[in-house]
Amino acid sequence: MSAHYWEPIGTFRTTADGNNFSTTTPGFVGTFDGGNHEISGIVVKRDEANPEKSVYAGFFGYIYLNRNDPGFTSTSNVIPRILSVNLVNAYIEGGLEQLTLEGDTNPIEPLAAGIVANGHGTNGTTIRDCTFSGFVEGYDAAGIVGQNNGGYVYTSVNMGAVSAVRYAGGIVARDFYRGDKGVTQCTNEGMITSDFAAGGI
Repeated sequence: MSAHYWEPIGTFRTTADGNNFSTTTPGFVGTFDGGNHEISGIVVKRDEANPEKSVYAGFFGYIYLNRNDPGFTSTSNVIPRILSVNLVNAYIEGGLEQLTLEGDTNPIEPLAAGIVANGHGTNGTTIRDCTFSGFVEGYDAAGIVGQNNGGYVYTSVNMGAVSAVRYAGGIVARDFYRGDKGVTQCTNEGMITSDFAAGGI
């Protein structure tokens, strides 16, 4: 697959309820094994007219296990896994500023990444043996995962350029709960720039 405009798997959506808006984000649940097959030239373009569509920009936009999903019980302990995804010459544009929805006082902070924009899940998301080359731009942006929520990133390589307004990382832009234990044997070979804070990993 190459030269294709791509809608991220797992998207941010808003639903009108009178004068207010609620947010619902259907996330990817399960295991995706790319088999290290080359996926070349995907393009995720920023939607200036509908900025909510650019909240989570990447090959995967949002990964999340809803314990109420069919087939999962309240005691389920399922960790989504993204394995061996190899993106080549990809171009990812995410939102560049915080988004405040009508009727909501809490701004939404957009995320962009080559592989996963927002890796959530009951116990985080496991990302292993993934490779990215190309370009990522966003408010918070990274080559592999924009926000790592208690998950793990193993043996992954970023060779792409990353540009962010706030936080930029070669592997992870924002990391929660795991600290330095969440990223293992990963390598950044790309140029990382930010208006505020940038790091190689």
